[in-house]
Amino acid sequence: MSRAGGDEPSSAFRLVVEETRETLHERVRRFRWLIILLSLIVALSLVGTVAFGSWRPLAGLLFCIPLAAGFLWFDTRRVEQWQEWILNLWLHGRLDVALFRQEIVKFRAIPERSLRGMLETLPDLAPDVPWGMLPGRIRWATAETAVTLLGLQRDRTAAAAAASLIAAAAVAAGVAALSPGPLALAAAAAPLPLLVARVRGWRLRRLERAVSQQEWTVKDRPTLRKGLESLDWGAVSAAARGEWIDRLLGPAVRESRDARG
Repeated sequence: MSRAGGDEPSSAFRLVVEETRETLHERVRRFRWLIILLSLIVALSLVGTVAFGSWRPLAGLLFCIPLAAGFLWFDTRRVEQWQEWILNLWLHGRLDVALFRQEIVKFRAIPERSLRGMLETLPDLAPDVPWGMLPGRIRWATAETAVTLLGLQRDRTAAAAAASLIAAAAVAAGVAALSPGPLALAAAAAPLPLLVARVRGWRLRRLERAVSQQEWTVKDRPTLRKGLESLDWGAVSAAARGEWIDRLLGPAVRESRDARG
C-alpha cells in the first residue's frame, strides 16, 4: 500500500489490517456477551413469573433497553479509538485512507457490514484529490471534525442509555411497590435531551475555534470543503450540517498574502 511517508509501503497497511481485525473481533465478542446477558434477563423474568405466579418479574425485561444502549456506547467508544489511531497514521503521512478504504473491503475474512460501519467514520476521500500531498493542516481539520462527529454519536448513545436506565428503574420500582409513586423518578431523565444539545453545541464550537486558528489560504477552501463533506454527519441534522460546514469554512478560510497582492 502506497503512502506519503518513506517507510516500507506495505508495513502500515499490514499493521492497520491487523488492528482492524482485532477491533472487529472485539466488537463481535462484546456483542455475543450482550446476547447472553439479554437472554439471561429474559429467562430470569419468565422463570420468576412462572415460579411466583406473578407478572411483576416481567418488569425486569425493561432493563434490556439500557443494557443494549450501554453496549452501543462501549462499541462506539471502541470504534472511536480505532478511528483516532487510523487518522493519526493518516495525519503523519503513514497511511493513504482512500486506498485503505478501497482495499480493506476485499478481505473476505472481515465481516463486511461491521467493517463498513467503521469505515463510515473515516473521510470518504475523492480519488482525484492528492490527499497524501496536501498540507497537514487540511488533513488535521478533516480528522478533527471526524473525531468530533463520532464523539457526538457517543454522547447521544450515553444519554439514551442513561434515560432508559432511569425509566426502567422507575417502572420496575413502581411495579414492585404496586404504586405509581416511583414513576415520578422518570422525570429525572427529562433534562438529558437538553444536556445532549448543549454538549453538541459545545463540541462544535470548540471545533470551530480550533479550525479557525489555522493559517488557511483561498486555495485550501475547496479541498477542505470536500474533506468536511466526505464525513458522516449523521449526528447532526441535515439543516444544521450545511450551516456548520459553512461556519468551519467561512471564518477560518481567508486569503493569503499573495492573493491580497
